[in-house]
Amino acid sequence: MNILSGGEKLDPRGQMEKSSKLKKRYVILGLIGSLIVRLIWITNKKTFIGFQDYWSKTADGNGVLVTFWHNQGLLMPLAWKGLRGRSRIIVSRSKDGDLIAGLLRIFGILCVRGSSTRGGKEALSDILIAGSDPGMTLVVTPDGPKGPAGIVKEGVSYLALKTGRPLYCLSVSYTRVHMFKSWDGFLLPWPFGRSFFVCRGPIFLSGGVDKFARKRVGEQIQWHLDRVNEYSRALSLGHVDIRTVEKRLQEICPFDESVVVSGGADLPDS
Repeated sequence: MNILSGGEKLDPRGQMEKSSKLKKRYVILGLIGSLIVRLIWITNKKTFIGFQDYWSKTADGNGVLVTFWHNQGLLMPLAWKGLRGRSRIIVSRSKDGDLIAGLLRIFGILCVRGSSTRGGKEALSDILIAGSDPGMTLVVTPDGPKGPAGIVKEGVSYLALKTGRPLYCLSVSYTRVHMFKSWDGFLLPWPFGRSFFVCRGPIFLSGGVDKFARKRVGEQIQWHLDRVNEYSRALSLGHVDIRTVEKRLQEICPFDESVVVSGGADLPDS
């Protein structure tokens, strides 16, 4: 696998085509970044809660839909990546996106380039083509690339409804961490701390893909993401124990577990 290629475009069979090459400096920065990420990963004591079903599905080669907040993206790829080369994530067409794409490629994760402000509909179309492979895991940070932070946009709702894949909402919090003054408050964990990863799923969503259905499903996804972030944060602060979180993960979403609304299959605006 050539880590120099990036900005991939999918053909109708869901295969990756090289439409451009990542600049050499982004590849070098990606290599350096991957070493830093692995160092932090190795030196942190990690606790995983609720991942059993997710790991079982991906290990068996089943594709799923994964979502987590943008500011938690540093270590999260090592938690959700599954089988090498069997996952796709939407990354913006920016310089930062070039760096992220180079880093993810080293971990065996391929990117579909686009965002709500640039190439969003094309990115959704391309990731749906990738999703035609039943073994491909699709990943979205629903508040990226520019926010507002912690607010679900319609893209992940559209993917959940269109693909019918089981959805897994992930979160991670740290005992030793630096929060940048970026739009998302990006988290950089320090070595020799503790990391608490929480997963809620599988969540099955169904229905049409019109605007009302996307909004309703977005409310469900928002609720699930808020819960896993609440739990991982409480764990990192020592406010709850693992058994309590395991029980709370069984709570039922106050919204309906499925949405059945007929409508057109137009791509969302964001």
